[in-house]
Order: sequence, then structure tokens, then C-alpha cells
Amino acid sequence: MSEAVGEAASIHALITGEMKPEDIPLAPGVDVNALKTGDTEPMEVVVEIPAGKSKRGWNYKPQALQKIVGEVMSQGLPGFLGHQKAEDVDTQFPQPVTHWVGGLWKDGKAFFRGVVDKSAPDLKRWIKSKVVNTVSIFGIPKLLQSAGEIEVVDYKALSIDWTPLGRAGMPTRVVSIGEMDEILGGGEITMTWKEILAKLNAMRLNKEVTMAQIMGEMGLTAEQVAGEMDSKWLDEVKKSVETLGKVKETLGITGEMDVVAIAKEAQAALEEKRKADHEKLVDEAIGEKVSGEMAKDLLKRMLVVPANATKEQIAGEIDRLLGDEKLKETFSRLHTDKPAGVGAAQAGGQQNTGLETVKVSI
Repeated sequence: MSEAVGEAASIHALITGEMKPEDIPLAPGVDVNALKTGDTEPMEVVVEIPAGKSKRGWNYKPQALQKIVGEVMSQGLPGFLGHQKAEDVDTQFPQPVTHWVGGLWKDGKAFFRGVVDKSAPDLKRWIKSKVVNTVSIFGIPKLLQSAGEIEVVDYKALSIDWTPLGRAGMPTRVVSIGEMDEILGGGEITMTWKEILAKLNAMRLNKEVTMAQIMGEMGLTAEQVAGEMDSKWLDEVKKSVETLGKVKETLGITGEMDVVAIAKEAQAALEEKRKADHEKLVDEAIGEKVSGEMAKDLLKRMLVVPANATKEQIAGEIDRLLGDEKLKETFSRLHTDKPAGVGAAQAGGQQNTGLETVKVSI
């Protein structure tokens, strides 16, 4: 048997006053009076489901809903409080709280007649008070792809189950049909495994399903999933975790301290140190090539080297500048600083000492 999954979708169904229970025919062989025997407060309900699109965009064709009506009319369907787990469908039979005993297709809508079991007085009270009035049909749809949309053309119903109000994906007073992607071949829906995964991922992003639910339905544990992953990738993850631990220990990070913020501060400090080291390396290389502060300063301004340049690379670039014919004369004049007070000769042969003569009275 194919696996069945009950998921929230918005094919609309509601407890309706449009049709009375006695308006809906009973499945052959069903004895409603026998079901009500011993029940001091018997209750019957009717829910309706129109054909149309679900929240996920699947188009439920009339024949799919008619098939569910036929299922009820053939043998009836149980109703539980919430869906069974998919893996339990073949082996468990929980106590029904409702017996769906009749069905009718009329005016584009499917109507289902149910008898609430006498063992479920709480459900009766909830229905009367309208704190519960939604159900979800649990089963397996048959899908076709037509003109770019998914059509549900058949449906194997397993149960029609009560759901609480406000459940995610189940609007108030609306019945949601549990949908399972049964991928069929033979000219029907054709989806590659990549397309199936893309569909699941879209549902995950839309919060229609969680990763835990996907893994759970596939019977996978986190350990099993990890085991299927690339061992090299896992090794890299482990190394990264170990490295992060060492970084936190080195930086003294404890408790709720922000690792990223502290790492940025450390990076800024390292950048400052790198700049200082580079500056020192440049000064050393220049000092080995020229003397005189003015020459050094000019050469440093003209020097262009990468931030990660070695001392040898810096020296090579200095040699290139000093070897430039246009710059040789400039550097020759500035190669050695003149002592303070020494200048060019003035007219008349006198030396400009750079000192000013001041006359004073004594």
C-alpha cells in the first residue's frame, strides 16, 4: 500500500446547514439506528467539499471528490481526532469518534454524512459549541499534469478526521484535505527526482512542511542523513567546528559574547599591525638605499608597492626609481641634508650663513 500523508491544504469543506443528514443516502448495509443504540444524545453531521483549487494550487477535479463519495457509499469511512501517522495506517486502527455513513455529489459539491460515536461526548460538545467544525480527508490522490497545473483526478480516501480550529494551514470552518504526492507514470504525471525535491523545498520555504517532517516521513534520522553526505564535506565541517572552538578559546570568548564582533575587532587590530609592519619594512629598505631625510621622504612618496610586498620587492622598486635618469639629479641633490645655517653664496662673494645679524646696545 502506498504511504499516506495528511497535510494541511485549503480545499474547502464545512459543517453545513444546506443539507440535512436525512437528505444524504446511506451506504448499503449501514444501520444508523444500531450505531445510535445506547446513545442518549445521538448526533449526526454533514460536511461539504466543493471542487476547485487547494492552497498549494492543486486543482481537485469533480471526479476526485466523486471518488471519495463513492468510497463512503461503498464501505463507509472512519473518522478520528487528528490523522494517524502514515507508517501506522497498515497496522493500527484507533477508536473512531465518527462514522461516515453516506455521501452525495450535488451541484459541484461533495456532501458527507457522519454519525458521532457515543464514546465521544466531548466531540459532540465541541461541535455544538462550534469550537470544532473542521475535518481533513486523509488519503492518496492521483495526479495529472495538464497545461502547467497539477490536477487531482482520483482519490483513495482512508479516513475523514476532525481537526482543531486555528491549526496552521487550516482556516477556521474549512476542511483541509490531506494530500500525498503519489507520483505516477504511464502518461500521467511525470516528475524527475530533482523536480520532486524542488517541490518539497518550495513547500518547506512556504512553511507547509518542515525538514523534520520530511525526514520523519522517510524514516530517516539525523545520523543516517549525515552518513549519506560526502565524507570530505563532513570532515571539513568537523575541522571548522574545532577551529572555531580554538578561536573562541584564544580570544577568551565565553557565554553570550558575540564571536563575530570580537573577531572583527581582532581583524581590525591585525590590519593595523600589518600596516605598521609594512611601513617599517619600507622605511628599512629606503634607509639602506639613500640617506638624508628629504630624500627618504621624497622616495617614500614616490614608491608604490603592494601591501604584502617583501623587502626584496621593495628594494627592487627603489632601485628602479633611483635608476631613472630624470630622477637621478634630484636624488643626488637631496642625497645628503645640508647642515643648518649652510646656504648658497650671496652676491659679492659672501657666504649666506643662514643667520640674521642683529645690532644691540650694551
